[in-house]
Amino acid sequence: MQLQRIEKKIYEIRGQKVMLDFDLSKMYEETSNSPIEWKSAT
Repeated sequence: MQLQRIEKKIYEIRGQKVMLDFDLSKMYEETSNSPIEWKSAT
């Protein structure tokens, strides 16, 4: 997937950069209702 396509899916909400689970599931070919645990990079 091209970097520009990924960057368009990143949103800033309350000062945090996030991606919607729908977009992540499409990238990784998973269903959006599967439990995914994300940890902060900070």
